[in-house]
Amino acid sequence: MQGEIQNIGNLFFNLLVPGNQAWAKNAALLVIVISKKTFDRNGNPARTHTFDAGAAWENLALEGSRKDLVVHGMEGFDYDKVKELLGLSDEYEVEAMIAIGKPGKKEDLPEQMQAYEQPSGRRPLKEIVFEGEFKVK
Repeated sequence: MQGEIQNIGNLFFNLLVPGNQAWAKNAALLVIVISKKTFDRNGNPARTHTFDAGAAWENLALEGSRKDLVVHGMEGFDYDKVKELLGLSDEYEVEAMIAIGKPGKKEDLPEQMQAYEQPSGRRPLKEIVFEGEFKVK
């Protein structure tokens, strides 16, 4: 069983783009987030499948943070290869990959990536929250 888990971990790791490989090389766990586009009970479209997967991811990230783990979502990987490796039909959507592990040392990253290891700025609320009619800029 342990060998099978290691092989799957290697498969997932090899799907990452080089930048994410450098960042996630010591992660304890790589997770693929997948959503199902239809309901099991009746086969009807599940319009919020992506929203639901996002909510699940957020709860995983919050719980991991509470336990002093780094839970880092990534989009830089081969989505089509995931579908192929896992034998997923078009009924499923590959959403993201997540690296989970204990915080590492910034110095262990390639030099060009070390500058990114700081909290990122956020848009001011006045740019994303509004009252009244929605207007696209």
